[in-house]
Amino acid sequence: MNQIKTFRTIYWAILAGIVLVGVVLEFIDVLDGILPMDTTLEFSLQYVMILITLAVIYLALKMVKKNPVVRMALLEGPALINILFYHGFVNASFGYLAIMCVIAYAFVYPSKVEDDELTNN
Repeated sequence: MNQIKTFRTIYWAILAGIVLVGVVLEFIDVLDGILPMDTTLEFSLQYVMILITLAVIYLALKMVKKNPVVRMALLEGPALINILFYHGFVNASFGYLAIMCVIAYAFVYPSKVEDDELTNN
């Protein structure tokens, strides 16, 4: 039971960190538009991040019986990268990808069933 509390604490800490980074960068315009205005680079990064985000969401949701921290970390990385690209390129598609990661993050909440399966294996 103690392990599930630790996983839930990690869950809420990661979620708070993602939201905090997004909110702070939204109100502080330091990063807005600092990346080069190279449309080819932006286009390439956009499609690479689409592929990475969709693949990571799929993997995180398929790994039901794995360690919840791994599932949370899989979604945290692309979410933060998409937030940084959103502010760096001022392109809304990166923001939508970050929102998709946060929505998928709700489905990796550590449950009692996962805790029982982790202790039995």
